[in-house]
Amino acid sequence: MRKCLVEIARTANGYLVRVEGHATLKQSPALSRFVAQALADCPQTTIAIDVRPCLYMDSTFLGCLLTSQRTLIKSGAQFTVIVDEDARQRLLAKTRLDSVLRLVPSAPDSIGAFVTLTAQQPAEIEFGQHIVDSHLALAELPGTHSHVFRDIADQLTRELQARRPGCI
Repeated sequence: MRKCLVEIARTANGYLVRVEGHATLKQSPALSRFVAQALADCPQTTIAIDVRPCLYMDSTFLGCLLTSQRTLIKSGAQFTVIVDEDARQRLLAKTRLDSVLRLVPSAPDSIGAFVTLTAQQPAEIEFGQHIVDSHLALAELPGTHSHVFRDIADQLTRELQARRPGCI
C-alpha cells in the first residue's frame, strides 16, 4: 500500500499544506473539509499546497485541488500550489491543471510545527459525492480527457442515486 502524508502548518496569512507520497481519494475529503473549515474561520485566508514532495495524484485528488481553488477564490481568499518544474510535469501537466491552478515556486514560511491531517473516510454518500464533484470539476477543463472525467462522474452519480434511501 502506497502512503501519503498530508501535513498542515500555520503561516502569517493562513496555512501551508504539505503533500508527500501518493495523494488519492483517501486523503482528498479531509483536505476538502480542511479548506472549508479554514474558509469558514477566516474568509480572507490564504492556503498554499506544497506538492513538490508528492509522487502521484489520482484524479479525485487533482479535482479536489481544482474545487478548493475555485471555492477559495470565489470567496475572496487566496489559493496557491507550490511546484518545481519536476512536480509540475509529473503531477499537473497531463491534465493541463498547470495552466489552471495558481502555481508558485516557493512556499511561505510556516509558523510552528506541522500537524498531520488525518484522512478519515466520510459516510458513503458524502464520499461518493466528493468523488463526483472532483471529477465534474476536471470534466469542465478543456482538452481531450474531459469526456473521460464526465463519464466517470456520470457513472458514479447513477451509482449514488441507486444507493440513496428510498431508491430501489
